[in-house]
Amino acid sequence: MKTKIKETCSREELIAHLEHLLAQLRSGSVEVAGQTWRVPASVETTSVIKEKKGVLRYKLEWQWPTLSDYDDSSREQLVKQQTSFKQLKKDLAGSFKRLKQAVTSAIPLEAKLLDEFVSHSRAFVETAEPEWRDAAGEYMDHVENLLRCTAK
Repeated sequence: MKTKIKETCSREELIAHLEHLLAQLRSGSVEVAGQTWRVPASVETTSVIKEKKGVLRYKLEWQWPTLSDYDDSSREQLVKQQTSFKQLKKDLAGSFKRLKQAVTSAIPLEAKLLDEFVSHSRAFVETAEPEWRDAAGEYMDHVENLLRCTAK
């Protein structure tokens, strides 16, 4: 889930919005896009305050784990996805490392190694979040270029 809202409002509207958010935080739950999330006693926060060329930017970000808000079946599925994604990243990193070693050592590139790298790359791109799609497409263009360069 990702929700981004960008709007212009008066100072009073901003205050009202922040007060509403503050009331939700005090109550121990926040509602976002129709879903209610419990707020734990401890929350990780990041603030970035920057003034540049006459514009002040203040970003406040907070996060906390939400797995406890999922039902058992959904939680299991999410944990399984996270685990398989982590393994996929490790597999891709390993095949890239072996591919890089072969190229930098001027060792003839084995088709099996290249196939493994391409397979891991495709699987990684298939799991890409929607906001990664453009970058994932560019990445696969590079992988395709690699395949063309290594074709005999």
